[in-house]
Amino acid sequence: MSGSGTASSRFEAAASGAGAAGAELGDAAETARGAAVSSPGIVTEPAAGAEVSPPDAPKSPIRHAAETGVSSFGAIVQFLACPECAAPITERDRCLRCPHGHSFDIAKQGYVSLLTGASTKMTGDSADMLNARAAFQGSGHFSPIAEAIAHAVAGGAAETAAGGAAESSGGPAVLELGSGTGYYLAAVLDALAESHGIALDVSKYAARRAARAHPRAASVLADAWRGLPVRDAALSHVLSVFAPRNPAEVARVLAPGGTFVVVTPTARHLGELIGPLGMITVDGGKDTRLADTLSTRFVPLDRTPVEYPMSLGHTDIANVAAMGPSAHHAAADRAERLAALPERLDVTASVTVARYGLR
Repeated sequence: MSGSGTASSRFEAAASGAGAAGAELGDAAETARGAAVSSPGIVTEPAAGAEVSPPDAPKSPIRHAAETGVSSFGAIVQFLACPECAAPITERDRCLRCPHGHSFDIAKQGYVSLLTGASTKMTGDSADMLNARAAFQGSGHFSPIAEAIAHAVAGGAAETAAGGAAESSGGPAVLELGSGTGYYLAAVLDALAESHGIALDVSKYAARRAARAHPRAASVLADAWRGLPVRDAALSHVLSVFAPRNPAEVARVLAPGGTFVVVTPTARHLGELIGPLGMITVDGGKDTRLADTLSTRFVPLDRTPVEYPMSLGHTDIANVAAMGPSAHHAAADRAERLAALPERLDVTASVTVARYGLR
C-alpha cells in the first residue's frame, strides 16, 4: 500500500467526535461468535495462532473474479472513499486508486488495507479467536440470529425502495462494522439477491476471512474510529453485530431512508456459562446506553428480541468461550472448569436486533 498526504477534515472530525461514544467499544468484548470446521460435525484443533478455513467457505473475491469476470472490489468501489483525502476511488491493476495519487494494493488474500497514518490503537481479534468463532458459527448455533438480522435488513430494504431512497445501480449496499468472519454479512447478502457488501474490520485475520465470506462481499481493513473510508450517503444499510459503533460516521455514510441494524446481547446471553467458566458478564443497561448514544443522529424504528436454547457439547462451549473477550478471561483454568460441566448443556442465546433510521 502506498499513499501520502493528510486525512480530510471530515474524517478528522468524525474520529474526534467518536470519543463520546467510546464506551461502545466494550460491546466487541461481548461477542459470541465461532471457529473452524474440517468436515461437517468435526471440529479440528488448529495450532495456536494458525488460521483455519472451512472447506466449503464461499469463494474469495479473487477466485470469484477469475471465474466470472466480476471483481468484488469493482462492484463496491463506487461506495469507497480514499482514507487519505476522501476522494472517490477506482480499481485498476489489482489496486485501488484516487485522483490524487493515493493507491492501495489488493492483498493476495483478497482484502485491501485502507489503514493509514500511525499504527491504530485498536487491537482486533486474533487468529485463534476467529478460528473459534468460525467453528461455532459453522455449527449453526447462531443461525437464528443471522436469520433475524437478514430479515431486519430485508425489511429495511423494502422500506428504502418504497420511500425512493437512493441505492446503487446494482441494488442495496451493505456495510458490516467489525465484521469478523463475515458470517452475518453473508446471511444478509443471501437474503438480498441484488446487493453488495463491505466487510470492515481492524483485524487483518478477520479481513482475510471476510474476503472469503461471500462472492458479493469485499473485505476492507480499516479502523472505524478514524473515519469510515466510504463516500457520503453511499449505503442503504449498516450492520453492527456485537461490534463497536461510530454513530457520526454511520450517519454520514447512510443514504436517506437507509437503516442502521444493531445487535446487542442481553444479560441472559450465555448466562449458563458465565459463572462456571468465569466469563465476562453483559451489562443489563446496555440497551438504554445504546439508545442514548444514537439518539442525536438516529430514531428507533423497531426492536426484535431473539432468544432460544442451544444444546452445546464441550467443543462448542470451548469455542464460544474462546471467540470473544472471555478468550483471555479465566483462561488458565478453563479446561478444568469445562471438564466439570455435563457432556451437554442447554445454553441461552439472547440478543436484541434493533433498527434505526436517520433523523
